Amino acid sequence: MKRILLYIYIIVVNFQISANAEPNLMEKANQLYEKKDYQSASILYEQQNKQGECVALYYNLGNCYYRQQKFGLAILNYERALRLDPGDADARHNLDVARAHTIDQITEPDENVIFHWVGSVRDFYGSNVWAILSIVFFMGILFGGFVYWYFAIVRYRKIGFGVGLCSFLLFVVCLSFSSSQKKRQFSNDSAVICASSVTVKNSPDSTARNIFVLHEGTEVKISDKINDFYEIELSNGSKGWLSTDAVKVI
Repeated sequence: MKRILLYIYIIVVNFQISANAEPNLMEKANQLYEKKDYQSASILYEQQNKQGECVALYYNLGNCYYRQQKFGLAILNYERALRLDPGDADARHNLDVARAHTIDQITEPDENVIFHWVGSVRDFYGSNVWAILSIVFFMGILFGGFVYWYFAIVRYRKIGFGVGLCSFLLFVVCLSFSSSQKKRQFSNDSAVICASSVTVKNSPDSTARNIFVLHEGTEVKISDKINDFYEIELSNGSKGWLSTDAVKVI
C-alpha cells in the first residue's frame, strides 16, 4: 500500500514540475505575439487549435496573419471566431478591416432592409444564448397560461393572456435564431480564398476553359465537390470551379 502511495506521489510531483516548467502553447504564443514574432506565434496558435477551438484562439490567429499581411488567412480566422460567437464586436471590426485589403470587390445585390435588420439582430448573439432566451420565454408562456386559467379577475386574465402571447412570439423568434445560428456554426459551405490568386474554370477539370480570376481574401460559397475541385458561387451569383487547394473552409 505504501509503495502504491509512493508511486502516486511521484507521478503527481512530476506532473506539477512539468506543468510549472513548461507553459502551455497558448501562453507561449501570446508571449511571442507581444514580442511581435507573429510568424512563430501563428505556428503555436495553429498547434493549440488542434487541441480544441475557441473564439480567443481564432481571434489571435487572425491578428497574427493580419500582421503578416496574409489577409486570406486573417479573414478565415476572424470568420471562424464569429462562427462561434457572432456577437464578438472586436472580431467583426477586424474582419471589416481585413476585407478592406482584398482585391476583389464583389458587388452584392441590394438586400431587403427588413431582412438586413433581422440578420443583424440574429447575429448579436450565438446559438446558445438564443436557446437560453427561448427557454426563458417558454417559462413566460407557462406563467401567462397559469394566470389566465387560474385567476377569476378579468384584468389579471387579460394580463396573463398578453404575457403568454408576447412570450410565445418571442419564444418562436429566439428558437428560430438559435436554430439558424447552430446551422451556420456547423455548416461547411463557406470558404475563403487563401492562395494569392486562383483561376476559376467552367468545369471541374484543369484543362477546362478559364472564366474569371479570384484573389486572396475573397469569400465564396461551396455548392459541390468533384475530385479536387469545388464548385463555388459568389455573392453576385457568379459560379465556377476551382482547385480545393486554393481555399480553406470556414
